[in-house]
Formats: sequence, C-alpha cells, structure tokens
Amino acid sequence: MSPDPNASSRDKFPPQIKFIVGNEACERFSFYGMISILQLYIANRLGAGSDHATEIQHLFKSANYFMPLIGAWIADRFLGRYRSILYLSLFYCAGHAMMAVGEGTYWGLYAGLGLIALGSGGIKPSVSAFVGDQFRPHQSHLLRKVYGWFYWSINFGSFFSFLLIPWIRDRDPATTIIHGYSWAFGIPGIFMGLATLIFWLGTPKFERIAPAGDPPAHFFKASAISLLLVALLVGVGWGCSQAKLSSWVSAAVYAVVVLAAAIPATRTLHRRLESGPRDKSVGPFSVSWYLVTRRLNPRGTSFYAAGRPHLSQTSIDDAAAFLRVLKVLALIPFFWALWDQTSSTWVTQGTLMQEWIVPFGDGKFAIGAEQMQSMNALIVMVLVPVFTLGIYPSLDRLGWKATPVRRMAVGLFLTAFSFVLVALIQQRIDSLAAAGQKMSVLWQTVPYIVLTAGEVLVSATGNEFAYTHAPKTMKSTMTSLWLLTISVGNLLVALFTWLARTLGGSGGADAGAQAASAAQFYRYAGLTFLVSLVFLYVASQFRARNYSEDAHDAHPEPLTS
Repeated sequence: MSPDPNASSRDKFPPQIKFIVGNEACERFSFYGMISILQLYIANRLGAGSDHATEIQHLFKSANYFMPLIGAWIADRFLGRYRSILYLSLFYCAGHAMMAVGEGTYWGLYAGLGLIALGSGGIKPSVSAFVGDQFRPHQSHLLRKVYGWFYWSINFGSFFSFLLIPWIRDRDPATTIIHGYSWAFGIPGIFMGLATLIFWLGTPKFERIAPAGDPPAHFFKASAISLLLVALLVGVGWGCSQAKLSSWVSAAVYAVVVLAAAIPATRTLHRRLESGPRDKSVGPFSVSWYLVTRRLNPRGTSFYAAGRPHLSQTSIDDAAAFLRVLKVLALIPFFWALWDQTSSTWVTQGTLMQEWIVPFGDGKFAIGAEQMQSMNALIVMVLVPVFTLGIYPSLDRLGWKATPVRRMAVGLFLTAFSFVLVALIQQRIDSLAAAGQKMSVLWQTVPYIVLTAGEVLVSATGNEFAYTHAPKTMKSTMTSLWLLTISVGNLLVALFTWLARTLGGSGGADAGAQAASAAQFYRYAGLTFLVSLVFLYVASQFRARNYSEDAHDAHPEPLTS
C-alpha cells in the first residue's frame, strides 16, 4: 500500500501563510494607527465636536466596509485575488500620504479617508479569502485554527498602533497644544508600504485561483454605471444642501431617487436574464435580486423554480448559498454597531476619566482614552488561543460542537452586556463630575473584557463562516457580504448618533454629547439583546453546508430544496 502523499502536509500550515499574516499585521497597524487618533483629531484639531466626529468616523468605516463589495467583484470576476490585493494596496498607501500632507485640513481628511476606504475596503475580502486559497481540501480542518491566528495577527498590529501612534503625535516639542499629527498619520503609511512589500515577497509561493474572466467590456460598463450612480447621489446631496432642505426631507428625496433608479434597473436585469443562453455569467447578487423581485412562482413550487428556465443550475446554487448565509449575517450589523464604538464613543467617555500614569525610564507614559483602545487587541491576543486551543476542543469532547452560528449567538449576548457595563460607568462618571472627581480610565477594562470575548466569538468566527460556506468562485464575494455587515453596523451608529443629537436638541459642536450618554448606551444594549434572541431562532433553523470539505474544483449538490 503506497503512502498517502498528503500525509506530511495534512497538519501543517502552508509556508506562504507567513507572508499573508505578516502583511495583515502591518496593514492593521497602519489602519488602526490612523483610527486611534481620528476621533479627537476631528473633534478637537478640526473643531467638529465629539458627536460630529462620531458621525464622520462611522460614515468612513461604513464606506470602508462597503468597498469590499466592489473589491470582491473585481477580484472574483477580473483581476483575481492576488492582483487585487497588490494593486489596491497602492491606493491605500496614497490615502495615508494624503492624511499626513493635508494635516489640519478638511480636504486632507476627506481625500485621505476616501483613498484609504478604497484601498483597505477593496483588499479586505481578497485577503481573507486568499488565506483559505492556500489550503488544499485535505487541510480543511486547519481553517478554524488559521483564521484564529489570522485574527490574532490583526490584533498584534493594532495593539502596538493604539499605544504608539498617540504617543508619537505627542512627542513633537514644537507646539504645546495638540501636535505631531503629520508624523502620526505618516508612520501608518510607512507600515502600509511595508505590508505591500511583504505580500509581494511571497509571490512565488502563493496558490492563485483564476477569476471568472468576464470580458473587459463588462468591467468598464459596470464601472461607468457605478460612477454615474455615485455622481447622481452626490448631485442630489449637493442640491438638497443648496436648497437648505431639512434632514428628513433630504432623506425622502434620496429614497425617491434610489427607487426611481431601482425600478428600470430591475426591469433591465429581468430582460437580460430571460434572454440568451442559460449558462450566461451571472453573479449571486443579480440572481438573488431577480428571484426576489420576479414574484411569478406558482404556489407549491420552490422559490428557485422561477429561475430554472432562464439560468444554469450553477447560478441558482450560488444564489441559494448566498441567501442561506445572508439569513445568518443579516443580524450581525448590530454587533458591529456596538463594537466599533470603541474608537468613538468609548474614546469620548475616556476623555472624562483619569489617565493612568506608567513610569517609563526617566519620564512617564500616560494611558488615556486613546491608548485604552489597545486593551481590546491585548485581550484578543490572550483569548484567541484560549478559545481555539482550550474552550472549543473541550466543548467538542463534551459533545457540544462549537459551530460558527452557536459561537456568534453567544457573542451577541456578551456584546450587549458590555454596553450595560459602559452605561453604568457613564452614570458613575456623571455623578462624580458634580463633586469634581474622576474615575480611573482603567475601569473601562471591565467592559473591554466582556466585549472582546463577544468579538472573538462573532468576528473571528465570521471570516471562517463566510469562507467555508461559499462555493469556490464566490469566496471573495461571500467574504464581502460578511464585511458588508460592518458597513451597515457603522451606518447604524452614524444614524443613531444623528437622531440622538437632533432629537436631543444639541445644536453646538459638542452640546449634549448625546452619542456617549448613559441613555444611549442602554438603548444599544437593549436593542442588541432583542437581536440576540432573534439570532438564536435563526441559528436553530440554519442547515450548514461546508464547502471547504469539498475538492476545490467540485461543485456541491444543488441547494434548491
């Protein structure tokens, strides 16, 4: 009997993984280094106030995590994951440069954040999926472990950036107020350049999956349509601003414009799919929208029956996989709406607390509101090995398998509870302020521990879930769907902050600070508890189909039942 040629590599990570992990650590240092000082930069250096800074930051994050839809489409259909990562990283580097060169100006802020959103968001789905591409079918059991360590590398980079970048900003002796932002934004750019170099060095060893190969004409046509749509929405926003319409009226105008564009686009999609060959190249988003809007299914037939006369079975199966995962991920934005506030409302809360002074050589190192963000990354680096090597295997041995949906359900409850703790801290801060006293910022460690445990269960699991439940040609697309939940979550924060500021009547830049009030924290916690209960029901109905256990070139059985 001949030995199994895969035996020697079955339990070993592919050697090229180190280049991807190194790239990710440096890239996350660059991203979170910029994020670590963004809230106070906008609020204080640019004079926008804490609530408006919260809105700007979460709108940026929403755009940043919306871009994976475009990045995944480019990777899966045209460039492939490797070239998408390499090319879009250059835009990423340019964004950091704009932040540094345009320090102190709104044009530098918006141009820099725009380029960073394009680069960072564009490469995200490709990097996550590219990790999985390096593993062969007989190594699929290593995916949970590698995504755990992949997530560990993210937090390794962010931990040091949260500590060092605010310190670098404050080391400039030239001024006495807020200073050193040019270097503080420039150094993350240097690390992004290093991340790109590390990734390029792994080129000879990488396993690459070819893109679907749509004709270039499709790419330019779709790009033109996307640019026209963006231009239309920007034009509508400018028109509403010039007309000095209220926010509610402006929102209604946007809704009408989007509806007016969606109706003819849907009709065009129907005509395209219902004509020509059945094996035409169609993405899961288009097929899913077609099936949802067609509404012509005879009673008693499958939801997917409407597509069978016009579409290939492969296209229908891909859409079915997409919709199946969407049912689970639809509730995850509420997790991100809470978690991403560690860089906004939690920082605002931290400015009202007493810094922790650590002796450092002949001087001192202050742990304040911005540096406390490193607590999340530090706790993640402790908890990922604990969960991956200890808790999950122990639960498996006890007969309770820690499936992705179960992990995410528990994580949602923990995340909601962390905001109860933050609200209690805020109440204590408010009561002590009347007496002229302050709590130590270290009290934020308690909710950080609970929130981070929820993060490990939800966020670290999400990459694994999106990859393993996607067919071969949809790895980046499905990962982008996971990242879209982050975009929607940040959009919710911006919306809730605007509503609280508007309804609370805070007109000034910092009047009221509604976003970081105890009442607002309690609202987030209560809403997420309700979402967690709904998620438990969805998780109980979910039927798993793990594509990573199939051969890379095999298509699974139809999911149309």
